[in-house]
Amino acid sequence: MALGSLFIVFIMMASLGLGLIGVMLIVKKPAMKLVAVYAVAIFGLIIAWLSLTSAPSNFVFDRGIAIAIGLLAIAGIIVWHVGKGRTETIAKALVAASVVLGLATLFF
Repeated sequence: MALGSLFIVFIMMASLGLGLIGVMLIVKKPAMKLVAVYAVAIFGLIIAWLSLTSAPSNFVFDRGIAIAIGLLAIAGIIVWHVGKGRTETIAKALVAASVVLGLATLFF
């Protein structure tokens, strides 16, 4: 029964992630773009934190992958602010990759 509820939580997280990524790619207003990128980046950091804390302490490689996925979200925010609109696509790709890869590490 517990695995069923965990699967439902995972499906909810996956649909929320895909919804956030879709909104991030569709929105046109600059202020809403910023909010969407931040929302996806924060969600990517939450997923990375869940993946990091769910791995045992002797699984160093898995914990390193979780940290790297979290750093992708941080790098996306940094690229967003440094590029000031010129590197918008790269920043969006980085934060979207952090969510997708984070969900993949939680699933596998």
